[in-house]
Amino acid sequence: MERLSRVVSIMIDLINKNIVDASYLADKYEVSTRTIYRDIELLDMSGIPIVSEKGKNGGFSILDGFKIDKNILTETEFGILLRGVQAVVKSNDKEAQTVYDKLLSILENSKREKIIKHSNNVMIDISPFELDKEVADNYKKINKAIEEKRCINLSYHTIHKGTSNRVIEPILLLYKISDWYLYAFCREKQSLRCFKLVRMKKVELTDEVFAEREIESSEFCGFFSDVEGIDIVLKTDKEFAKYIQEFHYVTNVEEKDEEVYVTLGYPLNTWVYSVILSFGNRVTVVSPENVKNKIIEEIENMGKLY
Repeated sequence: MERLSRVVSIMIDLINKNIVDASYLADKYEVSTRTIYRDIELLDMSGIPIVSEKGKNGGFSILDGFKIDKNILTETEFGILLRGVQAVVKSNDKEAQTVYDKLLSILENSKREKIIKHSNNVMIDISPFELDKEVADNYKKINKAIEEKRCINLSYHTIHKGTSNRVIEPILLLYKISDWYLYAFCREKQSLRCFKLVRMKKVELTDEVFAEREIESSEFCGFFSDVEGIDIVLKTDKEFAKYIQEFHYVTNVEEKDEEVYVTLGYPLNTWVYSVILSFGNRVTVVSPENVKNKIIEEIENMGKLY
């Protein structure tokens, strides 16, 4: 179960029961008691007054007289919250659906319809065109490993280096553009690495618990921000120039008579060449010269296949 869903569920348990034992919560949500203690701590830090009672009949409860203020968020703010949860629901996350239903349950009837209507003014869909069950299963395993600080064994495949077996310490999941990535400390490379979930095979959680490493947030951003882009100038027609602008990162557009010169700002890698080749005969590479020569080489190699 996702942590967001579990923490909200624990809060509901505490509201509905006089006292709740940590072992009971651990069994119910299939996590360790240490994870439950961290969830309780998060609730306490969020402003929910948690009371801890020791002894045979001890456990956790919420301070008597405490009530969750349903008006703590404005209607607009609650709509934004629902919209964010809806985005996760659309990625086929069943636990997120539970969170969404619980959020609706604490809304006053007189406001519920209006807030739902407001949240539906904008839809966010992060789900892929085709759901990859293996990626979805690996996501759940990895998320569990991150929460419980457990090492992962996996096979990782790349086009250039083939398949290798890794032992990693998972740190952070990231959804970027259209794919899930995992930041993790790789035992083999002895450094922080970024892994694409779709390239992972045989993901197995181990019983080995690792110590949390101190890593600056800037180190995570570096995987995508430290790659310097170059200006790739393409010549095309007005109609196709609009298509390129719609789907790609364009830094400059210049019209000369019936021709349009479009500048792409991308790092130079295999993906960029595949993008340019996908444009077919609708574009001509103007500069830089090395990109033009590489495209010519790729076209000649493709011709040899036929």
